[in-house]
Amino acid sequence: DVICVGNIVDEVFGAGELNLIANNRLNNAILCPTNVDSMEINEVILHRDTGLVDDNSDFPIENAFALTPQVFPPHQLNAKVGSIVMMMKNWSVAEGICNGTRLIVVECNLNSIKCVLYLLRQKYSHIPGPKTNGLLGFYLGNIPELKELVKLKMVPDILTDWVKEYGPCFKYQILDKISIFTISPDAIKEMYIDKNFPKHPDIYAVLGFPYGSRYMGTSLVTSLDNVKHRHRRHIMNPAFSRQALNGFMDEFNTKSDVLMGKLRNLADGRTSIRMLDELNNLTLDVIAAACFGIQNDSITKENNLKKFVFESLKGLNRLLFNPTIKAIHFY
Repeated sequence: DVICVGNIVDEVFGAGELNLIANNRLNNAILCPTNVDSMEINEVILHRDTGLVDDNSDFPIENAFALTPQVFPPHQLNAKVGSIVMMMKNWSVAEGICNGTRLIVVECNLNSIKCVLYLLRQKYSHIPGPKTNGLLGFYLGNIPELKELVKLKMVPDILTDWVKEYGPCFKYQILDKISIFTISPDAIKEMYIDKNFPKHPDIYAVLGFPYGSRYMGTSLVTSLDNVKHRHRRHIMNPAFSRQALNGFMDEFNTKSDVLMGKLRNLADGRTSIRMLDELNNLTLDVIAAACFGIQNDSITKENNLKKFVFESLKGLNRLLFNPTIKAIHFY
């Protein structure tokens, strides 16, 4: 056995300056355990080698660019916005970006191209939902239509209209994100109880801290930790038992009597009444009294609590369907 106790390059190729051709060292080699070691040793040898360099100036470099050896991509890649490209290696298997994945070119730069997953849209193609319109819709999704709809309706009303048109389960697109909405009890039970799917952090962050301010915070509704959510839910469950809910009936009956008295006074055959608004006022007063011990009167007069609650819901309505608001910093 031969053991090198000094500089392994000196032992194999000789000390000082090297001339691999003149010194007949072309058959010498050093086997390295890692690529890092081999590259470091290569740099040392190349730095010390004084051998002559062949003049290849008569070979135009453009000729090499025109060659496409096997397993190598072409030197010049021709692509344009809207064309389909395919991944040739596994980039992120967890995100579905791997060998064979098809993507759509959305932006061409000097040394790079920006792509989005083509199969992302294909994956949900069997689910009904509002269509996106043209190239603008490809990039923005349903944002153009939603910006017009939210001027006339609240988010629950928009979703109700889509349920009537597309059924209990449909999709909609915000930028490059596709969301699935469902009111199916079986689907909800499977997602949140049977299989315990994770909640989307972006949506629940809006509910917890919209516009950079605390709204629901890290409450039972917005908790993303399934273990903590289950623990909190077990603590809250007794408050929703039949016996506990029966204790709220006195407050409900009291507020209902106030509403009925208001309606009797307005029942003159000429005055129009929006019953949805009246029932919202009733619900707000019952919840305030039964859950928080606040005696509030939204049924017969305007008050700050009613104003704050409705303004906050309108703010959530804008934030959920206008992602550009997230780019604005609130202080």
